[in-house]
Amino acid sequence: MRENTLKSSNNAKGEKSEKIDRRKIDWENKILKLLLQKPLGLTITDIAKGIDTSRITVSKYLTSLLAKEEVFAKEIGVYKLYFSSERSFVPMDLLKKFYIGLLNGLTAKNLTKEDFKEFGYSIANSLGKTPGSGLPDNVIPLEGESFKPFLKYFGTYLHYFDIIYDKNIIVEDDINEDGFSARYTLSNIDLLELSSNFIYHFHILSGVIEKFLSRTLEKEVSCTVKETDLDEKTLEISIKINQK
Repeated sequence: MRENTLKSSNNAKGEKSEKIDRRKIDWENKILKLLLQKPLGLTITDIAKGIDTSRITVSKYLTSLLAKEEVFAKEIGVYKLYFSSERSFVPMDLLKKFYIGLLNGLTAKNLTKEDFKEFGYSIANSLGKTPGSGLPDNVIPLEGESFKPFLKYFGTYLHYFDIIYDKNIIVEDDINEDGFSARYTLSNIDLLELSSNFIYHFHILSGVIEKFLSRTLEKEVSCTVKETDLDEKTLEISIKINQK
């Protein structure tokens, strides 16, 4: 009997602790984070589902956030939608859909691979000398030194490139013995699952790389997308450095 009483007491304490922990949740922060991810706005019901709580809780904290002007509301038809007042970034999912639509529209214009590469040149010009963090000075060969160490390093750097960044991509290199050319096989490219037209993203990328390396090495560099396999999610990029 005493044991059952103790168990009941412990269960009651556990339930009380759970309630206390739930009270400590920063609901305002959760609401703000969710609204930042949904720039098209959410209803109270959507927010409640998104942060796993009740409509009453959401309504309570929205009142506070509205008073502080951290969120705002709009009545659209029969719905009242809430938005974050700080929309400082474009959510990745929305950006991907926008970009896929752009690529689909461009490919419908019967543009060539070279046309897409030209877009890459323009992007490289707008990015400036070094996209992302650039390359360490100690990997850039001095006059007369071999480019083999540089080409090897570039293979490890490739998937961190800002407009290709994907930690899941695997890069295998094949550096030519002459030290002036290399082939990089990229596999496990999840972007290709989104749309077959994403292959043109890499033709754009080849233009960015070509401009970027030409500036960095102060040499004429060519970069070309070679073989691609959409089913296997792989492609091959070649780089050639002019020896002159």
